[in-house]
Amino acid sequence: IAESEASAAGALAGRAVVTARFAGVIAKRWHNPGDMVEAAASDPILRVIDPAKLQAVASVPASDVPRVIVGRPGRVVGPGGTVEENVTVLTRPAQLDPTGSVGEVRLAFTGMTRLTAGTPVQISIVAESHPKAVVIEAAAVQHEGDEAFVMIVKDDKKAHRQVVKLGLSDGEQIEVLNGVAAGDRVIVKGQNGLPDGADVTIEP
Repeated sequence: IAESEASAAGALAGRAVVTARFAGVIAKRWHNPGDMVEAAASDPILRVIDPAKLQAVASVPASDVPRVIVGRPGRVVGPGGTVEENVTVLTRPAQLDPTGSVGEVRLAFTGMTRLTAGTPVQISIVAESHPKAVVIEAAAVQHEGDEAFVMIVKDDKKAHRQVVKLGLSDGEQIEVLNGVAAGDRVIVKGQNGLPDGADVTIEP
């Protein structure tokens, strides 16, 4: 009986030492020495993270989820734009959230990140790539109903309304599928409300 009790005591002593399954840093502690804890995942003791294996998580609209491809590159921008780092799509959503509106996409950093776990970031993911596309500044595009147009300057130095068909956009630049050709001069400042045929001055 004494031997059995000693064995049980040794087993309990062994369970008192919590060992992480990987080398990392303690990010959060829920209990202090001497606390009683439940042997369940709902009552954690410590949160340990590996800074070398941090991932970024993006909530992608359900309509865009089919365009997300594992292995595609992306970009992470930290608060205030102070940190910009490259990432790669690691996993696609296994399911959408309960509302059915977004899916969770995980991305791996291509190198050691300077961001801290839990930092809110902005993430852009390359869904498609169109080499040799004609692109203009997105701010140059105006809309009237379902029609998109830009103001271009021809040799007569007058503004001309040009209807365009748009393609991909990264928020700053936008692809023009039809209506503008390489080399055309597109007005990107002061074009709002500019009448067709108005005289313009080209800044150097």
